[in-house]
Amino acid sequence: MFLLLLTALVCGEPHVQPSTAGLSPELRALLLEEMKLLEQSVNRIPGLLARGALHPVAVEAHRMQDSFVLKQKLNDAQRAELHEKLPAGFIERDQRFHALAGRLHDAALAGDAELSAVFFGRLVESCIGCHADYAGKRFAALKTEAETSHHH
Repeated sequence: MFLLLLTALVCGEPHVQPSTAGLSPELRALLLEEMKLLEQSVNRIPGLLARGALHPVAVEAHRMQDSFVLKQKLNDAQRAELHEKLPAGFIERDQRFHALAGRLHDAALAGDAELSAVFFGRLVESCIGCHADYAGKRFAALKTEAETSHHH
């Protein structure tokens, strides 16, 4: 839930200009730290998969599943701030992301390189879909069908 919550707070509702101006500076810093760590894991995993280093893949996937920073460093007030600002529709996406990270972890831990690659692909698709829907201005190359149909 925290990853999509993070995306929601950083990016706002779909097709709306992102804004974090209302968030505390400490919370914004935690969110940025979280996104950077997620990006690092997503960038590491393909090389690990290609080398058959499945235990490190499982470690990275587990860290993504559990969220790096948000579960560990948020205080109660920050947690309340996040839940207050969570847009509708993010919970399902977030649950899917964490479920996929868990499935990647389990496949890698079981030594199944092919299934690990499948779940990693689905995890990245999840990221792309969310970025397209909720951060289209930041990731302009990921325009959604709804955005492109408005330009016709």
